[in-house]
Amino acid sequence: MASFQFRERLQAAEDWILANPNPPRSWPWTWLYKAGRSVYALARDVISGQLTLHAMSLVYTTLLSIVPLLALSFSVLKALGVHQRMEPFLFQFFQPMGPQGIELAEKILGFVDNMKVGVLGSVGLALLVYTVVSLLQKIERSFNMIWRVPDMRSMAQRFSNYLSVIMVGPLLMVSAIGVSATIFSSTFVQTLIEIEPFGSLILVVSRFTPFFLVVGAFTFVYIFMPNTRVKLRYAFVGGLVAGVSWQAAGMLFASFVAGSAKYAAIYSSFAIGIILLIWTYLNWMILLLGASLAFYLQNPGSVAKRRQVQLA
Repeated sequence: MASFQFRERLQAAEDWILANPNPPRSWPWTWLYKAGRSVYALARDVISGQLTLHAMSLVYTTLLSIVPLLALSFSVLKALGVHQRMEPFLFQFFQPMGPQGIELAEKILGFVDNMKVGVLGSVGLALLVYTVVSLLQKIERSFNMIWRVPDMRSMAQRFSNYLSVIMVGPLLMVSAIGVSATIFSSTFVQTLIEIEPFGSLILVVSRFTPFFLVVGAFTFVYIFMPNTRVKLRYAFVGGLVAGVSWQAAGMLFASFVAGSAKYAAIYSSFAIGIILLIWTYLNWMILLLGASLAFYLQNPGSVAKRRQVQLA
């Protein structure tokens, strides 16, 4: 009897979320109602297993493609002598894994430094490009599933769009870092720092600059990867939520790794591999959930729909 009443109340709550004939019309209740519908839809997507399945698939592909991806991305930066500016972002990704994560990042950077794209030959370069394009193709497939887009980009578009982003994207990141460093070191800003409260405000902004860059990167991915038009404001909200979630997950995961000495004792040298798999999976889940949030914000009517998409 109690179980039946619980199911009835749960069904009533679901009907109120999905098909409320009189939704709230005044702020902040309108915003809370829309946020509640989006959270419900995200939870439904996770429980259905579609997002988790795509995240696990992307983990496997990432482990195969990370060195070729970094090699292609860093090739342009190496030619300009500014690849060192991107290295802190790689260390930031591995930092929640503890000292072993930093050591792993150094090894990956060592592989990338030793890999010379120019001497691979035509076959080696073709395999390198194919590995990277296959990763981005799988990412697009996951985003198209979220956005209910049945068609992938054409093969020519994939190579041109993907490779341009791989080559130009890191250069834009380095340029943004350089511009922000120039602004903060300018005479005008240095003068403002000596005046309160401007000094404290500028200090806070400078500390949050890496976070803003991460949010900008998430927003760009949400706009670029799906084979459909994504509005900037919804992509930004998804990127902001994903950026905050990523920072929070990093702190929680770092505390988990710090307190998991017994797992290191059990799994020995395999522990770092298991930790890497879990951390990479969490990152992909956060990225996909942010994309799903952007989709439901742009298409609120889809919250009440359950539609499977067969990708071409």
